[in-house]
Amino acid sequence: MKMMIIGANGKLGRLLVDKASGRGHEVIALSPNGVDNTDFSGKVMKKSLFDLTEDDITGIDALLSAFGGGFKADPSINRQAVDHLINLIGNKNIRLLTVGGAGTLWADSSHTKRVWQTAEHPDFLRGISENLSLALEDLKKSELKDWTFLCPSLLFDYEGEELGAWNIGDDGEPLTNTNGVSRISYRDFAAAMISEAECGAHKNRQITICEV
Repeated sequence: MKMMIIGANGKLGRLLVDKASGRGHEVIALSPNGVDNTDFSGKVMKKSLFDLTEDDITGIDALLSAFGGGFKADPSINRQAVDHLINLIGNKNIRLLTVGGAGTLWADSSHTKRVWQTAEHPDFLRGISENLSLALEDLKKSELKDWTFLCPSLLFDYEGEELGAWNIGDDGEPLTNTNGVSRISYRDFAAAMISEAECGAHKNRQITICEV
């Protein structure tokens, strides 16, 4: 497949580039400042997500967004990023996979409150999670043919080991592992995201990924 990876120089983006390239996909790495992956020999596009044009995505099979506005930016930029991709892709046959936060998941089985609306959710993430929740609603209302909104577990562990196995939930609620902990490593999340790009098993759904 031909994949474009947005946010290719971020923590998750670097892993996505490595995973996709290692599995034989043609990768275009999008990052305004280039990429630090010294072993990456694919195409690097030094451009902002918001500057992408229809010509830039011509011939793309899957567009994977690990965009993050950062903690100091206006949190609405996270919704704007998804909306820009919705408008850019339109009715094209491009699979969109975008990362949503665990804060967008339902807090419990009553489905009355999102995780970001609970007292336990960190205040510095609340605005980001709220805007990602709004972005999810925008995706649901859109006319995109093929999108998936992928959420990590409540604990998104950058230092965690790669287990090579995970569970996927599609009811909008956090999952837990065999020890009752909602956790996923960045490495396993990246692998799961590439697998989803390849197979499109959860088309037009919000999913969450948790270690076994």
